[in-house]
Amino acid sequence: MYLHVVTNDEAEARNLLSAGRVFGVIELPSSFEEQVAQGESVEVRLTTYNAMADVDKNVRLSVMRALNAYSRDTYHAPFTVRVVSKDGSVVSRTGFLASGSIIYGIVFAGVLFGGVATARQWEMRTIKGLRVAPVSGILIGTGFLLANAIRSIVIGMIMVVVAVTCTDFSLPEEKWMMAAVLMLTSFFATAIGMLVGTLTRRFYATLPVAGITAILLWFLSGGFQDLVAVRGTFLFALSRVLPTSYAFDVLRGSNLEESVLLACVGVLAVMTVGVVAMSLAVLHRSLSRMGRRGVES
Repeated sequence: MYLHVVTNDEAEARNLLSAGRVFGVIELPSSFEEQVAQGESVEVRLTTYNAMADVDKNVRLSVMRALNAYSRDTYHAPFTVRVVSKDGSVVSRTGFLASGSIIYGIVFAGVLFGGVATARQWEMRTIKGLRVAPVSGILIGTGFLLANAIRSIVIGMIMVVVAVTCTDFSLPEEKWMMAAVLMLTSFFATAIGMLVGTLTRRFYATLPVAGITAILLWFLSGGFQDLVAVRGTFLFALSRVLPTSYAFDVLRGSNLEESVLLACVGVLAVMTVGVVAMSLAVLHRSLSRMGRRGVES
């Protein structure tokens, strides 16, 4: 792993760490030179961005190699380095995975509930009754959306309770932000499910789609690993266009500024509105076409 020093200013280093712009902050003791010259064991403190970024071990080993190389080249003798790692985001391994599981569960439930509820209307031919109702397709779709989003929110709340009681996951300080994230993610996932149900009209097609969608978003959005480790790559750029990335950021944002968290909620809201609008438009168009051509089997 190739690393380079970004800054030697302590305050700037802390700010960069909080923003996730650096892998870690290294603190050398004030008596570093004297200890190295005397061949004493030196304790170096390392604060990494996140315990699940898979960089803690690599950074620690890189620091040890660099310091040993410095000692060998300067004083012609190796010395013992003891790196004490601290987690800058205060998110443990189990807590990290728990937050990812919460979003995974909501996405899976939302896509499944929304897809099944919509597709079954065609399979059971109840869509015929909905079509003659004196309301627009947008209102019909909104009803599907609300009913099934609430169901996925309940699933999310259950998973939050399990995460808090069985893992190291802790609720964010801004509880309303977490509530907003759960709600927005539920509407986003349910809208995806409705879109799939409208296009396929077969409820059994929604189960694999729900599983694949949840798995892909979990991995690509940083549900398993903090994507700060791949900043600057296509994978990181891709994650920034996925709504679930911002949901993860809020749930794990104990070290982020409130303005950053608010921005994450805002971006998630805009993306969710876009997906919901697209889903409702497709359903409305499908119902309108049925009105012109008759109910399709």
